[in-house]
Amino acid sequence: MENKIATNPSQSQRLKACGVDPKTADMCLRKDWPDSEELSLRTFPPFCKNDIPAYSLSRLLSLLPTSITSILGNEYFLELSKVRMHNAWEVQWHNGRCRWPTHDKSGKFCKLWDKSPIEACVKAIEWLTENGYKLNEIEE
Repeated sequence: MENKIATNPSQSQRLKACGVDPKTADMCLRKDWPDSEELSLRTFPPFCKNDIPAYSLSRLLSLLPTSITSILGNEYFLELSKVRMHNAWEVQWHNGRCRWPTHDKSGKFCKLWDKSPIEACVKAIEWLTENGYKLNEIEE
């Protein structure tokens, strides 16, 4: 059964590649039996060294900067919204009139949306770190 309340192992690996500290995960995935391929989601410490970090939607949102300020001083605020025309969740920064342009270094528009809000947040974290933005720190 697919987990829909936390990142899967692939998403967690992508977050680690972005420099997200696995200790900031608020959940973990664990094999309950050595011979099993099935992972169970754990939401309480202590976590073991072989556990795979997993992040809830709440934890992912807390990593995202709540605003981005342009060089002209315009502030764009974080928004997670449902995009009807794509039937998807989108992460964006908006100032009430327009959105912050999410382009990569070559100028190509990056789509920070997906049918899963968790995947949309993972894409946003990848975009932010690739473009030199700082993620929020998690205080335990």
